[in-house]
Parts: sequence; C-alpha cells; structure tokens
Amino acid sequence: MSTELRRELMLHKDFITEEQEQVFVIKEEGIYRLLSDSKYSPIFEALNHGPLTLKELVTEYNRIAESPKKQTSIYNYLMDLINKNLIIKAGQRIISGKTATEVLYGKRAKLYYSSVLTEEYWTTGQGKSIISKIYQMLNIYTLSEGLSEENLTALFHNIFSNFHTEVGKIFNEHSDKINKIVSPLSFRQLSRTTAVLNMLIMVLNSKSYKDELKACFPSKLKDK
Repeated sequence: MSTELRRELMLHKDFITEEQEQVFVIKEEGIYRLLSDSKYSPIFEALNHGPLTLKELVTEYNRIAESPKKQTSIYNYLMDLINKNLIIKAGQRIISGKTATEVLYGKRAKLYYSSVLTEEYWTTGQGKSIISKIYQMLNIYTLSEGLSEENLTALFHNIFSNFHTEVGKIFNEHSDKINKIVSPLSFRQLSRTTAVLNMLIMVLNSKSYKDELKACFPSKLKDK
C-alpha cells in the first residue's frame, strides 16, 4: 500500500447507520429481473464487499461493466434501486478537515434470494442462451434421443420453481434462525452455502419433476 493511499485512508472514518439484512427474499418477478439487468448488476457486484461512496462506486462500476457509464447515469441507476428498496443509504463518511460528509451506499441485504423464477425467465434471451449451451453439453454426455431444448425448458422451469419456492419458504418462515446462522458468513460464503442448499432441496424433491426428467433422458432413466 502506498504512503499516499495509507494517508488517505487515515483521513476519513465511516459511520454505518443502517444495518444490512442477511437474506432478502424477492417475491416479485419484476424486482428479480433488476438483479441481472446490465444497467444495475454492476452496482450489486460493486457493493458485495461493503458500502461505498458514489465516487468509489463509479470507479468500481466502470471496472466491472462492459460499457463505462458517466457518474450521472450511475447515480440515476442507484436512485432507481433505492426507490425499489434494494439499495440503502448505509451511512456517512466523515473526512478529516471537512465539514461536508459523503453518503455511503450499500446493499439492503448480503444475499438477495428469489422465491419466484417463473416460466417467463426461460423465454428471455439469457434463459434461452443457458438452455442452448446446456443442451449442447448434455448432448456430448448423454446422447439421449429424448433431449431437446423444449424438454429442457420444461425441466428447468419445474426444477427451479420448485427449489426456489422451498428455499424461499425456509428463509421467510425461519428468518430469525437463518439470520443467526449465516451472520458470520461473507457474501461469497453465503452464496456458496445457498447454492448447496438449493442442490439438496432439488434432490430431495426430485419426484416432483420425474416426468420431465424421463422426457429428457429416457435412456438414462428407463429402469427407474
């Protein structure tokens, strides 16, 4: 760390006044889509490791995003997300020798979890791209005569709707216990933990989509 940067860090102090939630369960499809929108997703990624000032956020946004944006545009995106209650004003940065303070912006929750992942998602460009790539890779693995992008779409819709709903119920109905369990985890650790939980719930509920599995992989599942 340079002497100049070390000096700069010593000249300010951050005061966090709005505590971040551990998990926020999203129940609206429109809100869920904001998380992957190319305008907004760099903001969420930039704030994964803690609150930032607008200036810091602009720097991180333009490091992450495919297309750089002006500060005015990024600020407008930020206000959109604040109005949707996905981003919060987390606190203030006090700079030594200055009377003015800077707002610190942060994510409402460490992890956003959608309890809705409807069939509509798999008809979007992103959804179709995922299906197409997985279809190509599974063809290498299985050579199944029942495999098609249409069958995969039905399978994915059923699987994802199932475990997103079930895990969403766990987070909603036992929020106090969940918050205590996950509070020591970093964003990355919490994301990985949730991914494993998703997988286990998916396996435990496999009977719910056995027909779709057989339609995709009749050779693999002919004796099951």
